[in-house]
Amino acid sequence: MIKPATGLIMIILTFTFFGYGICASMEEKHIPTPYLMMLTFFGNPITKNNLDHVRTKMAPVFNESAYDGIAVFPIDAYYSWDRTNFMWLTQTGIKKQIWPWIFFNRIAEDPKASTRNKPWFLGIKGLDLYNETGALRDFYEILHHSLVVSRKMNSPGIVIDAELYNNHDNHKISQIASKQGKTEPETISALRNIGAKMADMIHENHPNAIIWFLYAPLHQEKPWSTTEIVFGILDRAKEMNYTFKVVAGGGVDIGYCVRDHADLESKISSRALKFASYLEEYSNILKLGGTVGPWESLSSKKGWTIRGECGSSVLQNATDFEPIFETLMRNYQYVWVYGDSGNNYNPFEKSTQFNAILTNVRRDVQISKGQQP
Repeated sequence: MIKPATGLIMIILTFTFFGYGICASMEEKHIPTPYLMMLTFFGNPITKNNLDHVRTKMAPVFNESAYDGIAVFPIDAYYSWDRTNFMWLTQTGIKKQIWPWIFFNRIAEDPKASTRNKPWFLGIKGLDLYNETGALRDFYEILHHSLVVSRKMNSPGIVIDAELYNNHDNHKISQIASKQGKTEPETISALRNIGAKMADMIHENHPNAIIWFLYAPLHQEKPWSTTEIVFGILDRAKEMNYTFKVVAGGGVDIGYCVRDHADLESKISSRALKFASYLEEYSNILKLGGTVGPWESLSSKKGWTIRGECGSSVLQNATDFEPIFETLMRNYQYVWVYGDSGNNYNPFEKSTQFNAILTNVRRDVQISKGQQP
């Protein structure tokens, strides 16, 4: 799905009224509606050692963009951390809401850990379900620090990337069970226990947070290992009547690309049916989000944008994405926009066409819903 950079990354999020009639909760009324999210690998990384550049070059441009928030990962997916807290996120000069972004990859086995000089991944059997290597403890600490600084900044919440970049085979529960010497039911129980622990920590440190997963395909016939962790969060939140929300971001179900507008509408309808039972079961907790990876021109496309569904898309320029943005914002409270070298979308460039387009689309959506732009 998303290939993480070694530095920090940005996200920009979009909230709008959910297209199936569910209005924003009391806990979410402090969040702009719609609220736009972008994830990008462009620009120098936002790190505590690069704050001068962030404050003088990146923040001024981004502060004038169409986006409401930006998610930054204080530790990359491959765990370069000096074990200090994340309070430096308050010193970036970014006026948008900052969302700390964390990775399940911290607890994942890396078959090449020794050759990659990543000793913190050594000894993990699939996933560190029982903290046998200390990786699970580290993940909980990262979660804790992220929640604390998020609340300190009055940020709506945090972003979680569930992809296991070290070894995608570990998304399979059968693989984890085999490596752990456990049965699949035992493995699922351990995964859901991790989710329950996370739910307790979220409630304790940021009780009204939005926990944004880039994807959470709950409807799969054989859920991934990381999806079982999400189920653990949802079940614990429901059991304890916790007030935080969980967003399934649509990275798998909607994806970055659609063939055309009709294709997007079809995906949205199909997804609504697949998630209907889960939205009912977790009605006060679970929300759906959408995503897109737009390009300004055909000449901007390379890499992932010229392959598969992206390569067959009839969308040619920034204007072609207007109805895509509008449909996503009308149907989902949460929409994230992806930019990297593949679609050549850099939100740190003042000239990007998408700022004007997104501003106009948001205004039109607000007016159509009787809101004040």
